[in-house]
Amino acid sequence: MDRSWLRADRRTKKFQLGVEDLLMFAFEHGYNPEKISCPCLKCAHSKSWKAQTVRNHLFQDGIDETYTHWIWHGESNSVESPDDDEADTSESVDQVPLGMGHASDDDDFISSDSSDFINHIQTELLDDKNMITNEIKWIAEGLNNNVPTFSGYKINGVTYSTKERDDKRQVQGSGVCVIADTMLVQGKDKSIEHISHTYYGVITNIWELDYNNFRIPIFRCNWVDMNKGVKSDDLGYTLVNLNKLGFVNDPFVLGKHVKQVCYIDDPFEKMWFVVLKLLDKKYYDQSDDENDGDVEIELENELDVPMFPNVDENEKQKSSYMREEEEWIQLP
Repeated sequence: MDRSWLRADRRTKKFQLGVEDLLMFAFEHGYNPEKISCPCLKCAHSKSWKAQTVRNHLFQDGIDETYTHWIWHGESNSVESPDDDEADTSESVDQVPLGMGHASDDDDFISSDSSDFINHIQTELLDDKNMITNEIKWIAEGLNNNVPTFSGYKINGVTYSTKERDDKRQVQGSGVCVIADTMLVQGKDKSIEHISHTYYGVITNIWELDYNNFRIPIFRCNWVDMNKGVKSDDLGYTLVNLNKLGFVNDPFVLGKHVKQVCYIDDPFEKMWFVVLKLLDKKYYDQSDDENDGDVEIELENELDVPMFPNVDENEKQKSSYMREEEEWIQLP
């Protein structure tokens, strides 16, 4: 069984399929039909969990890349020792500089000098035969390293703000959630099932990436740990503990992908908050009472900004961005 996925990026399909292969193997060959040893970097086989918890741990914390012999999940202790070529390859990978651990002699397309690759891309962009869209060309040219930051940003009629700004006001605009689809491979036939998970967070920074012809707002957030910081009460409400953080290596999200939520103190459990999901802005537009609703939209120094180019010409709805500029940062 190919286990090269252990070294793959956790955001890739290869890693996702590898995780499902591991879970399937563990429950087929393990001793406990309900729980398996968790091979994530934090648990390190010291704890056992159900499949969904192990899956979340692997995507959140990663897995030991050397765990190629699944002895904790029912694999036989007798394995073939690697041949000399494999042993030499493993040793050489450990000695290469950081960031080059997955490079191989076969990767001759990308030179060790990254400028060669950049020049190749620029040449391809200039060739009209490639039929490359203007949007791709703008992105390939790179963004402006001087990035404006904001304490408030309005997208599709909803004003988002940073936690620092919320602390100075009586309204809340920093709570957000993201609904993400997860792909599961089940059964021996490896049928694919898509399920949705909702991730909750608080905006800490708002940046605007400038690609000259368009700008993209992104939010840096503190995300709540799905295993330790999210639960449901007896009434069906979702509760979050904003001190239980996870996904520290993946804090950014596109502004257009989030939905705004409010966090209300739970009167029965200290440090826990009740999640209130807000209605879409178009609901308030249809209301006869301008003051109806619980969301206060604060417009300060609003400025229309070119929106992200819409590649789908059939899509009629377009995002409108407004923001309050504060300061600039410079990306390396």
